[in-house]
Amino acid sequence: MEPEGKHLCNSKKVNGETCKGNAGPDGFCFAHSPALASKHAEVSKIGGRNKSNAIRAQKLMPSRLVPVFVMMEGVLADIYNGKITDYKKAQTIAQVARALVAIFTAGELEERIRALEEKTGKDHPNPASLR
Repeated sequence: MEPEGKHLCNSKKVNGETCKGNAGPDGFCFAHSPALASKHAEVSKIGGRNKSNAIRAQKLMPSRLVPVFVMMEGVLADIYNGKITDYKKAQTIAQVARALVAIFTAGELEERIRALEEKTGKDHPNPASLR
């Protein structure tokens, strides 16, 4: 039974069931409204792009590494498309990027360890507790 004042979408799902989305003025939900089809396609495209592995990886990495990631992604595309044929140069760029990531990672780990030590009030673990 529909709640009072709310109307369900007039469309049917692929499995034949009635769509349970809230209907707009045209009787369809956002996903099924013919009047909103272009907007739905645009939003779906953005949603799909944000689910890509590259975008998810960028969201997980520290913001300081995002430019390195973007640059390396560009270098990879340029190699693939034949814009960079000097592979030694590309290899050097990759090595420098790898070094930057290693330095940043070491610094971040040290920062996290320092924060944990401050929380526990210890500078180093008790050797007896490691057994």
